[in-house]
Amino acid sequence: MSMNETPATPATNSSLLPEGEYEAKPIDAGSGKTPSKGTHFARVKFEITRGPFSGRTITQDFWLTEKTWEDTEKALLTLGWNKRIPDIKATCVKPCSIVVEHEDRTDNQGNKRKQARVRWVNRAAPQLSTSEASELAELLASWGAEGISARSSQPAPLPAAPTSDASDATQSDDDIPF
Repeated sequence: MSMNETPATPATNSSLLPEGEYEAKPIDAGSGKTPSKGTHFARVKFEITRGPFSGRTITQDFWLTEKTWEDTEKALLTLGWNKRIPDIKATCVKPCSIVVEHEDRTDNQGNKRKQARVRWVNRAAPQLSTSEASELAELLASWGAEGISARSSQPAPLPAAPTSDASDATQSDDDIPF
């Protein structure tokens, strides 16, 4: 990817990728810096790999500033980055799940428009083999219609509250070992 010293051009409203979570893969990456402020960034171009938007792409700039470093580092490490900026293209290759959100932006001429952006980059969901999927389906069926969520969503009962009667007054704390 040729980094032309300017931030990625946002998609126009007519081609705006809808908000949501998508399975994706990075197909290109690089780094650069803005001409106006000299802010460094890593740019990743993602391709949607599954669903009705399969084949569509979205490019995201991840800013390399003190304020954004933690989120940028997490995103790039999720993609396989080895923490060396020169290697960003070669190492950001892992499939992932991206969360696309829309935000309102104002361009240099003062025009407002919506822009799709990659808000989060998450690890890809594990892909189950056919035999693993069958095994999982059998396990879920063995749990019955309630499944595990119905059993685990009920809190454990609280122990009964102690009753107060006259016999309690005669007991002593002397036998407590601490």
